[in-house]
Amino acid sequence: MISLRRYDHGIHPTLCYYMALAGLTLAQIAEKLGISDRTMDTWVQVHPELKDAIRPGKDFIDNLVEGTLLKRALGYDVVEVTREHVAAGVNNDGSPKFRMKVTKRVTKHLPGEPAAMIF
Repeated sequence: MISLRRYDHGIHPTLCYYMALAGLTLAQIAEKLGISDRTMDTWVQVHPELKDAIRPGKDFIDNLVEGTLLKRALGYDVVEVTREHVAAGVNNDGSPKFRMKVTKRVTKHLPGEPAAMIF
């Protein structure tokens, strides 16, 4: 069995990349690996491949959050679609057949949120 508490060049960079991509912080990654925050910090300093693996995952999540926050700060349009059951004939057994039909589309503007503007 492989122990995650001992640094492995073949496992940890990839594993930490995906954890960072999932939005975990270094402290959360350390917890998942069963190591202390101090050990995680040491690994990142001593093993450049680990730092290089974590950075793209964190950058992706950071950019995603920044984009979402900007959208909420500026406001955005959303389309609300209403669907209703409408008669679509009769089944072989004589029971009515229904289908969903789009009956209304409304575009609404959601204004910017002051709380998001602060950040």
